[in-house]
Amino acid sequence: MKFCKRCESYWDDQDKFCADCGGKLVYQEKPKIKLNLWLLFGCAAAIIIGLIFICAVPYPYTATEVYSVKEPYDVTEYYYEKEPYSTTQYYAETETGAGCNRDYNCRCMHYGWGGLGDCDTCSCTRTRTITQYKDVRKSRIVTKYQEIEQTRAVTKYATAYAQWTGQVQWYYKV
Repeated sequence: MKFCKRCESYWDDQDKFCADCGGKLVYQEKPKIKLNLWLLFGCAAAIIIGLIFICAVPYPYTATEVYSVKEPYDVTEYYYEKEPYSTTQYYAETETGAGCNRDYNCRCMHYGWGGLGDCDTCSCTRTRTITQYKDVRKSRIVTKYQEIEQTRAVTKYATAYAQWTGQVQWYYKV
């Protein structure tokens, strides 16, 4: 094959001048593409190393973590409690014969001897202290807890492939 140096095109061996530009044709073979094995192995190694870095080596990334915190708060709680109190109760007691002590709260009724001597029957008003109970409303402060969600940034690790394919959780709950 002949080669035109001006337009770099190839022609048959019978031609002397280029049909495109009119330049003189010279004998030259078409350059053959040589496959360099070192270049091929280098490219293959670069691809393999790249795939390892993409698929196997984890890279750090920042994710948002949601977690719960129990926060205390005070509440006033009301309740009823039975509380004792003392009261005086009056009652009537009847005594007969010599059992009457003739105090000022007694009214004696004499049946014999014309009002002289011991009482036949006494009606006495006595008092006693009794304990009763009433419901009293009381209050106390009780500490309760409520859960509040908070967020924080954490560093996690994943491969570049996992990040590109969406397998990574950027926002998650604990």
